[in-house]
Amino acid sequence: MMFGSTFPELKGRVAVVLGPADGVAGAVCRMLANRGARIAVIGDDEAGLEDLVDELHWLGAEAIGILAGGVDAPAMDAVRASVLTELGAPDLLFVLTCTTHAGADWQRVVNSGLTATLQALQAFVPAMAEARAGAVVTLAPVGADPATTAVGAVRRSRRRSACCRCSWPSASRSSRWASTS
Repeated sequence: MMFGSTFPELKGRVAVVLGPADGVAGAVCRMLANRGARIAVIGDDEAGLEDLVDELHWLGAEAIGILAGGVDAPAMDAVRASVLTELGAPDLLFVLTCTTHAGADWQRVVNSGLTATLQALQAFVPAMAEARAGAVVTLAPVGADPATTAVGAVRRSRRRSACCRCSWPSASRSSRWASTS
């Protein structure tokens, strides 16, 4: 069985992918393209975005690249407006933005891993909730680096809190994540 063969077709679905084009985000974009999704790739490396969007077009996907240098609310609102104008409301949101480079300073790690995730969720999830459809995937590294460990700790603590506007009690989820504490 080939990897990914059990994934559903995503023909016509709009996917928003935030992250570096040369990493996991790029691989996710290729998988989405092979499934027929329309893709908005958001990153901070213009050359990398152009190369990835060209590759996605070559694979037959409708794709756009949006250069976003900031992680503040106005920047993410501008990104959301571009996505809505060019592709429509998103069905899928992938936030794969964490920095794990050795020597990365605390603020860069927090901005990349935590702030960008929060801003992306605030920008895109309300429309998905209104449509009562969609899926969100986030990725955060947790390692020996105190900065990434702190970001991971914040994320783990959120997993144990009540899930916003859903009936899935946090207690049933916390046992799954107990080993990550």
